[in-house]
Parts: sequence; structure tokens; C-alpha cells
Amino acid sequence: MQQEDIQEMPNSNSNSINNIQSLSACTVDSISDGSNIVPQEEEELTKEQQTPKLYIRRWFQLLLFALLMIVGPTCTATFSSAGTLMMKYYHLGSNQNWKINVSSLLTRPFAIPLSLVVSFVIKNFGLRTSIVVFSILTSVGSWIKLMGIQGTESSYWISFIGHVVMLIGLPFLNHTTDLLGMLWFGNNERTFIMSVIIAAGAIGSIVGITISTRVMTIGSESSEDLRFSVLGTSIFFISQAIFVTIVGLLGLLFFKEKPPTPPLYAPTEKEDSPSSLTEPMLSEEESTAEKKVEESKDVYPPQTLMFGLKTLIRMPSYFMLLGAISLFSAATNSISILEQVIKVNKYTAIDAGNMNIILVVFGTIGSFIFSFLFDRTKQFRLITIITSFSGSLGYLWFCILTLWYKDDGMLVMSGMAFVIIGFFTGPTPSLLTQMTVYITYPVHPSTTMLVTIAFQTICEVLMLIYTNVLQATTPLAPTIILWTSMIFYGMACLLVACTRGKYSPVLLK
Repeated sequence: MQQEDIQEMPNSNSNSINNIQSLSACTVDSISDGSNIVPQEEEELTKEQQTPKLYIRRWFQLLLFALLMIVGPTCTATFSSAGTLMMKYYHLGSNQNWKINVSSLLTRPFAIPLSLVVSFVIKNFGLRTSIVVFSILTSVGSWIKLMGIQGTESSYWISFIGHVVMLIGLPFLNHTTDLLGMLWFGNNERTFIMSVIIAAGAIGSIVGITISTRVMTIGSESSEDLRFSVLGTSIFFISQAIFVTIVGLLGLLFFKEKPPTPPLYAPTEKEDSPSSLTEPMLSEEESTAEKKVEESKDVYPPQTLMFGLKTLIRMPSYFMLLGAISLFSAATNSISILEQVIKVNKYTAIDAGNMNIILVVFGTIGSFIFSFLFDRTKQFRLITIITSFSGSLGYLWFCILTLWYKDDGMLVMSGMAFVIIGFFTGPTPSLLTQMTVYITYPVHPSTTMLVTIAFQTICEVLMLIYTNVLQATTPLAPTIILWTSMIFYGMACLLVACTRGKYSPVLLK
């Protein structure tokens, strides 16, 4: 018996030695690789736990949001898209363009404090509350606007008040576009979702610009002398108010704040440990925020407005993109008042409406194509350079065409120019917005949008004042406005080309 035990001992010792050797080998490998020993079953479970779940309801959320996005431009584009006809209908003088253009200018000085209010609402009460506020303001504003259809100057100001109420509600929707994608959709879906939202806004613009002009001019004697009628204006404003109210009720009843679990989780310490040695040191405030991400397993850490602003200040690449976005917004002003700018070349409101249809349709097509490439290739800067430069060349072509009066050939070539402008310039705003999101993480999108909207507002206010002064003082105003916008497009392209930034691995993965 003792001999058997003695004979078994060497075998047991050899097994123990083998186990120790294999364990030491694993230990050496784990030390060299910078990783821990995790059983295979546990590793598979961990990966399964870290895989974010995407809910089918997110598509219903997107449908509701898209309907709300259609509402905004439908209600607010009427004044700017047919400014000359509005002046005739309300019996305003030929030098009183400012009374029409001020409808969009009036809310600009209040955009920054309004953006603060919107940011506060989103951070403290959530996405749904912001949508509710938008729905209520646009519904109320549409019915006030309906009261001012008598066609007198005094009734214009009633309609104007309703228009301003609706404009005040717009930031409560526009500031949430990025947040919807972050709360409900996966990484590879977000740019596509932004394009869908842009397309929905484009559809609203088509309705507000083209259908409104055709419906409100019912009874005009000829296409060369278009005039708004009380009948057509009543039909359009009543239909608009009913549509806005129905969509607003759908948002109030069915729009949900967020899914049960977020679509993206922060990386674990195990994933971060090998690269953490080469990462730049974070401040105490930033590291605390990053730890909160790991604890909450949410997309963005809990943070204050000051944390976001301090972080943005240290990001030169964000300010490059901010300049590009602001200049693009200012340059787009000439397209928003296109009917006023090209009437001196014998173009009608219908011609301007058709150009806007081309712009919207091809802008939507371009948004889908470039968003797909944007998501799949992750070549953010290259794709945005291509879209911004190509769109600017299309706008340059249109500016050259406006040196001649309208004829059939010029009308066709102007349409071709707008095909290029729409296809390439249409997706540029959403691509730039996505770039800012990837570059500025962990800053919350509401903070980023607050700063972005503030600078956009300043540029748009200055551009609107500039255009109104020109229209009131010189007959060369249309030409000057077009070429000033061309210069802004060129400057924006250079800023995009010069942008250098690091994209967040948390969002990319």
C-alpha cells in the first residue's frame, strides 16, 4: 500500500508541476499582453452583456420625430419663400422687405437665452418634455396665424405674432436631433438617422415653399402676375393648423423618452488598461466624468454646463467646425430669400419654388448616399470636404448664371446648378453636425448645440441685417447678396479642409 502511494506521488507531483508551469505560462502571457485570465464562458458572457440592445420601437420614434420635423419648415417657410407675394397680399410698400424678413430675424436676438432654456429643459426634464413644448407652441402659433388672413397691414401683424410663436418652439425640436440618435440608435445608424431627419425637414420645406405658393395664389389671372387670394390663403392656413395640431397630439401621446437600456455602453477598465498608459492625462473633473460613464453605463456622463464649456474651449478643431457651420448658415440666407433675390432677372415665385424643389429632392438623395458612406468608411473629413467644395462650385455656377436675364436656356441651366447645390450642399450640415459630436465627446450634445446655435445665430443676424440694408439702399442688392454668400461658402470650405481632430473611440466602437 505504501509502495502504491509512493508510486502515485511522482505522478501527482508531475501533474502539479505541469499545472504550475501552465499557470505560470498563462501568467507571463497575461502580463505581456496586459490582460487578465478570464474563463471562456465568462468572457463570452461579458461580451454578450456589453452588446447593446436596439429596440424595434426606435423606428416608430423616428417616424414621429420625422413628422414633427415636417411640421417646422411647413409652418415657418411661408413668409420667406414668397416674400414679394406676401407684401402684395398685405399691401406693404415696395421698400418694406424688412417687415417680411424680420419674421425670422426677430427671434435671433433671443436665440442664445432661448437655447439656454432649451438646454436646461433637455438636461433636467428630458427629450420628451422638449418635444411636448414644441408641439404646444407650434399648434397655438398656427391657430393665431390663421386669424391674420384678412389681407390688411394690421392683420399681417396678427399673422406675424403667430409666426413668431411657432419660431420660438422650433429650438425645442431642432436641439434634440442628435440626442434622438444617441438615445435610441446604434453607432452605424446615427448618420443615417440624421439624414432621415434632414430629409423630413426638406419635405416640410417643399410643402411650405411650393404647395403654399400654388394654393395661396388660387385665382391669379396669369403666372406672370401671381397674387395671393383670401380663398387660397384661408385654405392653406386652415389645412396647416389642422395638420400641425394632429401631429402635435401624436407627439404628446406616443413619443417616449428613451429605451429601457441605452444603445451604447462605455468601455470597461479591461478594455482601457492597455491603452491608458499612452493616453493623455485627464483633469480631475474629466476623470470623474469618465468614471461616471463606467458606473452608469450610459452614453454621456452626468455633467454641468460649465464642464462642457471648459472642455469645448480646449478643442481647436471644434471651433474650426463651428466657423464652417456658422458660415454655411449665413450663406444659406440667400437661398432662403431666393424669390426676392432673383426677381430682378425676371424669375417668378413659381420658378423660385421649382428651384427649391430641385434643391430639396437632390439634397435628400445626397444626404442618404453620403450618410451611408460616412457611416461605413468613417472618412468624416474627406467626405465633408468633397460635399462642401462641390456644393460651392455649384453655387458659383448659379451666381454666374444670374448675370443674364431669364430665358428657357438659363432656366434649365439654373435648375442643373441647383441639382449640384442640393446634392452636395444638402448633406453637409448633417455631416458637420456628426463630426462635432464625434470630436467633442464627452461633452453632451445639448451643450455643443447650445454653443453652435449661439454662433450660428450671430452670423445669421448679421447676414440678415446686411441683406435688408442692401435691399433698402441699392438696386444692386441681389447681386451683392449672391456673391457675398459665395465668399462665405468658400471660407467655410477652407475651414473644413483645415480641421484636424480626434474622434471619440467610445462613439466609434
